[in-house]
Amino acid sequence: SMFENFGTILSCKVMLDTTTGNSLGYGFVRFAKKEEAKNAIENMSGTRYANKTLLCKYSNASLSNSQPSDNLYVKPLLPTTSEEELREIFSQFGVVKECKVMVNKNTGTSRQIGFVRFDRHEDAKAARQNMKGYKLSEDAPPLVVKFAETSPQKAARRAKILANQTVVARNVPAFYTLQQPQ
Repeated sequence: SMFENFGTILSCKVMLDTTTGNSLGYGFVRFAKKEEAKNAIENMSGTRYANKTLLCKYSNASLSNSQPSDNLYVKPLLPTTSEEELREIFSQFGVVKECKVMVNKNTGTSRQIGFVRFDRHEDAKAARQNMKGYKLSEDAPPLVVKFAETSPQKAARRAKILANQTVVARNVPAFYTLQQPQ
């Protein structure tokens, strides 16, 4: 409700601590138009609210392209693909240092996404080139194999999605929650 007078809000989110559920003191508001975001920034940044001074700005719009690395992102795996099977499939391209199949924390089922880290970048590059489009079974969709993003690249990508229409509000009081627009 703090930002609804500035335009059409497409989405909003207060960032929460995953352990405690408490606000981390910042959030995002995505407007339908860049002008609405600009108006919100101009009018809300510096405003005092519940003993806090709000800092409002555009979310970070920079994004660096995924650089080649020794770590590959692989999807979609079969629901039954194990880390051992994934390692075996990719080891033909070089020494696999680490292999991970992502699992849903609540259900324990495969998310059908995997990561394969090679000892050498050149081996990861060869695996990426040769495994794109590979099918794990006859009726499986072809694999997507990309260089995995680093944490900064992932954060930048997420920020770019929200850029130009999203306002970052910092120093939001801990008790304040944003409601999704109806």
